[in-house]
Amino acid sequence: MNILGIHIGHNATAALILNNKLEAAISEEKFTNIKNYTGFPLNAVNYIMKEYNLTADNIDFCALACYLNSTELPTQERMEKMKKGGISPPLGDYYLGAAGIIGRYFGFTTPIFEGFYGFYQNDIKRGPNQKAMINLLNKLFGFRESQIVFVHHHLAHTYAPIGFFNLHKQKDPILIITQDGYGDLLAGMTGKYKNGKYNLLGTTSFVNSTAWIYAAVTKYLGMKENEHEHKVMGLAAYPPKEYGMKIYEKKFKDLIEVKNAKINLKYKTFHTTAYLLAVLRDRLYRERFDNIAFGVQQLIEEKITEFVRQNIEKYKIRNLAFGGGLFMNVKLNKRIQEMP
Repeated sequence: MNILGIHIGHNATAALILNNKLEAAISEEKFTNIKNYTGFPLNAVNYIMKEYNLTADNIDFCALACYLNSTELPTQERMEKMKKGGISPPLGDYYLGAAGIIGRYFGFTTPIFEGFYGFYQNDIKRGPNQKAMINLLNKLFGFRESQIVFVHHHLAHTYAPIGFFNLHKQKDPILIITQDGYGDLLAGMTGKYKNGKYNLLGTTSFVNSTAWIYAAVTKYLGMKENEHEHKVMGLAAYPPKEYGMKIYEKKFKDLIEVKNAKINLKYKTFHTTAYLLAVLRDRLYRERFDNIAFGVQQLIEEKITEFVRQNIEKYKIRNLAFGGGLFMNVKLNKRIQEMP
């Protein structure tokens, strides 16, 4: 089977599975020279199609790693705006931004947003955005509607370790956990994979995005969110543990509650770091930068490790796989690996 994969969010990328084998993957930033390019990866797709002498006729499926995607192409005007930081958010962000404003104003709780998630999925699946994307793929490459598949953002994260590590060959069930900033109105999924079948067990709403706390701290410390989080992780190793733990206990620990294998944030994220930044400015005024880095790293390690532990106990599965940006944190992964 031949599959062309397209990711249109940040770090826009195209990938090719040829005869059931991952053959190529390349990001649009390699062609535009704009780091973490966001938008349709036109140059990346064109490169793969040309390099492997492909047309729509010899590709079985074109899979997009999100329900909602931007149809904006990498024009010179768009790239100049991106360099200056002047690009408007994609349509999906307006859904989430509007929901966030309403939620903060009226004090909506997580269950209400989880209900909104169902509306979002159904609305997008039959909405004009997907039709526009189908038309674009047909116009550019000749793909028919029957060839085009929209994959939920976190389902794409879920199947990544299955494909990369041949987990489909495992006989025992595998608990797959994803966590990131947000995608298709979720910050995470938990599910069981066995004998080629995936069963969804639970989700984390985008208003409870642990990764956004880390991103907000990254921005608060004067670095770029969604890019420099690794610097915060490295910085966390510098302060004496006693000082770092004081910050964690007083300033960070209460931000996340993990109960019944669910994550709940004290201050809901509403898909953006802006609200969290206001909270952090109030909480962290005059605190040292390295102690702050220690505090947020400790928060992620303690709470996500507990989240994983509770899921293991709840579903009685100890074979684990992870996906999503939060699990790029190697210190967190080490803590999980060391769990008894």
